[in-house]
Amino acid sequence: MMISSDERIAAAELEHLARSLRPPCQAGAYTLTGHVARTATALLYTATGPVFSGREGVLKLTGSMYAPILRREL
Repeated sequence: MMISSDERIAAAELEHLARSLRPPCQAGAYTLTGHVARTATALLYTATGPVFSGREGVLKLTGSMYAPILRREL
């Protein structure tokens, strides 16, 4: 199976996010409190922040190249 250069770039971008976002940490207005899972195209974290009304929720994050896939999933 051939992996395209776009796929390699997208995977590298996701890996960079995973290395950079080590809970507990800030991600904009959100505080990432735990790492839940990693899929082929996204990272899932527990977090607190504006949309969770003072409670904890789940954020699904991805890189710019996988963003169109995430938009379709939502």
